Amino acid sequence: SHRGSRFQSQAAALLRVAVMGLSGLYQAVLTAVGIFSCMGLVGWMRASHRTRVTQDESAGAYLIGSYRQQTEQHKKHAEDLAQALEVAAQKLLDAEKEKADIQAENNLLAQQLQQASSAMQQFADQNQLAAQFAQQQQNAAADKAGCMQFHLERDALPSDAIDWSKQPRKAPTFPELYKQVGGSDYQEDSNIFTQFTNPYNKTSHFDYPHSSVWLEGAKIIDTLVEELKPQTPQFIVEAGSMHGGSAIRMAMELDRHGFKDTPILCIDPWTGDLNMWLNRIVWEHLGVQDGRATTYDQFMVNVRDSISTGKISPHHIVPLPVSSILGARWLQATNFVPNLIYLDSAHEKDETYYELSLYWSILAPGGILMGDDYGWAAVRHDVDLFVKHNDLKLNMFGVYYNWWIKKEG
Repeated sequence: SHRGSRFQSQAAALLRVAVMGLSGLYQAVLTAVGIFSCMGLVGWMRASHRTRVTQDESAGAYLIGSYRQQTEQHKKHAEDLAQALEVAAQKLLDAEKEKADIQAENNLLAQQLQQASSAMQQFADQNQLAAQFAQQQQNAAADKAGCMQFHLERDALPSDAIDWSKQPRKAPTFPELYKQVGGSDYQEDSNIFTQFTNPYNKTSHFDYPHSSVWLEGAKIIDTLVEELKPQTPQFIVEAGSMHGGSAIRMAMELDRHGFKDTPILCIDPWTGDLNMWLNRIVWEHLGVQDGRATTYDQFMVNVRDSISTGKISPHHIVPLPVSSILGARWLQATNFVPNLIYLDSAHEKDETYYELSLYWSILAPGGILMGDDYGWAAVRHDVDLFVKHNDLKLNMFGVYYNWWIKKEG
């Protein structure tokens, strides 16, 4: 407003000068017009400026107000969002804590489940062991009930000429054994072998294919001599002699070890076994003549030839042509006690067990009971059962199917 008053004063002064001076009237008019134009322009500009300022100030105020309102809204929204985030964070923390609690409960439940499972497994194992034990007891009872109860002692016969129970228990010498079997003294030039008539004209041979001792006698006798220590082979009983190959080979090996007078009692009815007569197995080796086997004849010829040719000492082999059971009873009566027994006779179930029981009762303490054909099902069954019932250790020679058991004491 001050600037506008000054412009008006100057315009009035100029006008007065123009009136006074006619010569400068035109110029004054033009100048006044220019001044007033300028003043009008300035006024318009000032008015426009004020208008724009007012508009700008109004727009700025509006913008500022709007900004402040938006800021307040944003602040409120941020506060709400922060509060929501805080609530969410708290919920998350609560959820994590709840998750941790659940995990801890799960771990505890898993541990309890594991303990319960272990307890159940232990219970199952105990039940299984109890069942196995019960089965073993049942099997043992069944085995015991299923096995024949053998009468091992010999009963006196009404016809006994002497009281055999008074006989001293001992291992006989060869002359004692020979005389007890044959009823006469042994003589070098007159005995059962030198006097054998050989009615079927047999010639000596060792072709019988099933004599493992004949084939591997050295290994077997070496083992027996070692296992018998401190004893030595004093009296040998063989049940099942066939052609004599095993007895002759044992005699040969005894001679090699320096035991030239150890008696060998060969018990065999020389009739062959069931398999031979039923299925004609090794039938040709039975040498059936006149309706009977001639294996005893072959045995006698083979032994006689082995003695006469010097293969074996004459003070070993004595044949006893009876069954293995009768042979065992004969030994019980005479009280002749072997410390080495070789069983190669019965191959039928229960019959082998009976033989084992009888000959085990006869065997001297510290002696050895051995046998062949463990590969036969019936023999294996009875040998295993006998070993089990008597809590014994079964040993193998490593030769075919030959086995042995030692009697401690």
